[in-house]
Amino acid sequence: MFILAAICVVLISCTEEFEVNVNVADTQIVVEANLNSKEPITVTLSSSVNFNDDNEFPPVVGATIVIADNLGNNETLKETNKGKYVGSTVIGIAGRSYTLNVKSNDKIISSVCSISNEVNFDKLTVKVSSGGGGGGPGGGDGSTHDISVEYLDPLNETNYYRFVEFRNGDYINAYIFDDRLSNGTTINSTLRSFNRNYKKGDTLTIEMQCISKEIYEYYKSFGNLFGGPTNASTPANPYTNMQGTRLGYFSAHTIQTKTYIIP
Repeated sequence: MFILAAICVVLISCTEEFEVNVNVADTQIVVEANLNSKEPITVTLSSSVNFNDDNEFPPVVGATIVIADNLGNNETLKETNKGKYVGSTVIGIAGRSYTLNVKSNDKIISSVCSISNEVNFDKLTVKVSSGGGGGGPGGGDGSTHDISVEYLDPLNETNYYRFVEFRNGDYINAYIFDDRLSNGTTINSTLRSFNRNYKKGDTLTIEMQCISKEIYEYYKSFGNLFGGPTNASTPANPYTNMQGTRLGYFSAHTIQTKTYIIP
């Protein structure tokens, strides 16, 4: 009888409810700032939320944002929508350095980013295989679409690249590369994705960005954080090139695009 009572106590204790204590973090301003060689800067500001909150990030309104280059050109951005700020005069130019300053109430955020030399986007190749599906990047009509990009990497220069894939103007995926093992050679990189759903007549657009090392590390950090079951790293914020906040980025880069109509 004593043994049975002891077992009952163990079983009851095993079903005891407990609460996980999730630390509440200070609210951070999330900065998403992009300046390229074709268009003025755009900046999106939002507020971070805690783990148990809804996955909705409130926009940060009424901020003062100034962009300036190392030659003294500067402008104050205008807020066109809640949390979205745009410039009109300062355009990204290769070789120049840009400083971004954000002031929201008592919070001051800053960042500096330089635009790398532009590397020519030489070739976009799309191989369409009908009747696919299986394990490859399948299309909406059962076809597979293998996409590759080609460019000549400059010798004696460290370069970082980001390629962004769009289908009919909608974002599909992005890919980053460096020239650590291919400096000074013609590079043919395959853009591997399982998110494609192309159909006949769709417009595929590939955008090539020559990015800074800091922005390369920012995007790479997402792979380290969400790399799958074999990644045993402790959850943490991604890398950032911002001062005054732990979340976000400021990317100044060149931009080139090529398009392809799916046959």
